Amino acid sequence: MKIFPEVFPRLVYVIIPAIILASCAGAPGIKEENSFRDYAGYALYCLQQNMTEDALVLLREAERKYPKKAELCNNIAVCFEKKGEMALAEDYYKKAQSLEPSNRYIRKNYERFKALDKK
Repeated sequence: MKIFPEVFPRLVYVIIPAIILASCAGAPGIKEENSFRDYAGYALYCLQQNMTEDALVLLREAERKYPKKAELCNNIAVCFEKKGEMALAEDYYKKAQSLEPSNRYIRKNYERFKALDKK
């Protein structure tokens, strides 16, 4: 079986970190937060590399495990915005704000998003 050059980076950048995430160890509270940070950090890396679909897959997986994380909802919104799926982006921005209304970063992202819609 040949691995095409365009497929190999995805294997390296998505599959291997997923295996590492699955094997995280530690105390329950620390393990959960570290695992969330691993998902968030790697998804951010994917976004920076314009691997939006890969980032979205990771973030949606994390959402199943951590449904009440505002930062996660914000990052999912950013992915949907990059993909041009503005209705879904807005839903996730609103969810992020409702989970953490005092978060300035989330509020600024949502305000920026709303301003795009008016242009």
